[in-house]
Amino acid sequence: MKLAVILIYSVGLCLFSCVFSSVLFQISQLDRKILYQKRKTESMLFISESFCNYCDDLNIKNEDDFNSSMNEWSQLCESLWSLEKIEWKCSKENNSCGNLYHASWIGPYGNGEVYAIRQVR
Repeated sequence: MKLAVILIYSVGLCLFSCVFSSVLFQISQLDRKILYQKRKTESMLFISESFCNYCDDLNIKNEDDFNSSMNEWSQLCESLWSLEKIEWKCSKENNSCGNLYHASWIGPYGNGEVYAIRQVR
């Protein structure tokens, strides 16, 4: 009788541990997906907002200073977010609003692009 009870408890414990293990695995997978989405959102927000901030910087009057500043920006973003590629360029020069700039990137947390207008001074 005692052997049967021990056997039943052992089988129950094995079944419980298998179910518990699969639940923990699913929770771990969900945690990874949430972390990936969080990093993707953070990287897209940071890159696009910083690009717009660099384009709106009123302290940079000279076009050469602006170009070097944008090169620093691209190197910063590339190192912070482990980007494979990041590019920026002037898409349309001297329109009525200003110069239209475009940036695009490819990285481990997704690809993106952003446009910003730099006012002509």
